[in-house]
Amino acid sequence: MHIRFNNLGLSNNSKVLFNNFTTQVNEGDRIAIIGRNGSGKTSLLNSIIGKLSPSEGSIDISNDVVIGYVSQLDTYNVKLSGGQRFNKRLSQALSKYPDILILDEPTNNLDEDNRKSLINMLKYFYGTLIIVTHDIELIDKVTHIIWDVASEKIAVFNGRYSDYQQEKRYKSHRITSEINQLEKEKKLVHQKRMKEQKRASNSKAKGQKQIDNRKWPTVVSKAAMNRSNTTANQKKAVITQSQTALRDKLKNLHFIEDIHPHFDINQYDQVKGYILSISEGYLKYKDEQASILENINFRIMSGDRVVLKGKNGTGKSSFIKALLGENNIDIQGSWRLIGANDIGYLDQHYENLNDKLSVFDSVKEIKPEWSVQEVRHKLNEFLFKNNEEVFKTVNHLSGGEKARLSLCIISMLNPKLLILDEVTNNLDIETKEHVSSVLASYPGTLLIISHDEMFISKVRCQRLIEIQNKQFIELNKKDVYISGDEF
Repeated sequence: MHIRFNNLGLSNNSKVLFNNFTTQVNEGDRIAIIGRNGSGKTSLLNSIIGKLSPSEGSIDISNDVVIGYVSQLDTYNVKLSGGQRFNKRLSQALSKYPDILILDEPTNNLDEDNRKSLINMLKYFYGTLIIVTHDIELIDKVTHIIWDVASEKIAVFNGRYSDYQQEKRYKSHRITSEINQLEKEKKLVHQKRMKEQKRASNSKAKGQKQIDNRKWPTVVSKAAMNRSNTTANQKKAVITQSQTALRDKLKNLHFIEDIHPHFDINQYDQVKGYILSISEGYLKYKDEQASILENINFRIMSGDRVVLKGKNGTGKSSFIKALLGENNIDIQGSWRLIGANDIGYLDQHYENLNDKLSVFDSVKEIKPEWSVQEVRHKLNEFLFKNNEEVFKTVNHLSGGEKARLSLCIISMLNPKLLILDEVTNNLDIETKEHVSSVLASYPGTLLIISHDEMFISKVRCQRLIEIQNKQFIELNKKDVYISGDEF
């Protein structure tokens, strides 16, 4: 045994992250820690390496155990890319020949080649692994134990992530069935009570004179009715209490809610031809001599769903900046693009949001003619349901809430071209599911930069463009032809 957790509890600024966590980490265990951003995953890692003291309970680590740790953030070596910085810190951790390797979001900011190399290395790592991650492919290929941090508890599951979700779906269905059955029982109790009251009322009407003349039977009749009412109320109270307990269980399952947004598809009937057309394109920064991209011949047709891939530093984000018209980019060749007002842009920092506005006002600003009910209905589509969520200011939103609000705004603006730049970086699994489900139903044209294969699959992208040697290479080119006016 490497590590023993004894009734461990952690708090952050008086907020309870989790408590009563008791388990052990054995030699050879491969553990994925999952949960919403802010749930306490990184705090759990910090408690293991001794940077954070438990608020309750204890952690016992064998004296001879060597731990290698790679954190999520690194403020040093700013001239290196995120992938280069991670690889350097990973090499330093591995140089200790650790018994336990602890990684915090290791695939964030890695390009496809580095991500695949990391997964392959971890598959054959000799020791124990503890990994905080939102990368489902990494979880399923590398780990066999899941710690799910949610609702101030840590649930432990032995198996794949997909199996874990299947078990939660089964539990959710079973609990929902029990709640519905209790609701039926509560209605039966109510119906029985109504029948008894009606029977008593009829009996009273028929024998009112006899009851008035004989006071003792009247007392008995009223007492019987009171006993019946008390029994019915007690039964209903017990049923309601059971339902409340079951609903708490259902909430603690942390089951991911679906988002089913509404888009105004009629606009797209009028959009024909190509959204973007570049011939013999060339791109560089104005203050530099060297080119970033050369000989770009690239078109996006209305309705296309395109993925742009390439190693870190190959010019993907610079290309997006050129499309968005940034002043420090110098372009040459023939570039034809739809108007700037028809382009939506979403990045991992959600710069399309105004930090000073509330969630409600963020929607109202775009649709001032909407009633309060219409705004609330739209926000409800994106899971902003209660007043606390709806009237919270943007600067107080979590990353997942910002992602949902950004998508809500995009669903109202309906840009003809939506550009997404590494939007899944730093997102928890729940928010990734929300983003992918919204984009899967998005009726417009998509241009996505992403290394997340599962996300790419879920948003139904058909075309894959890779930047190689400063040029665009279409890896699964479609034969497309369009006649008439291109714009």
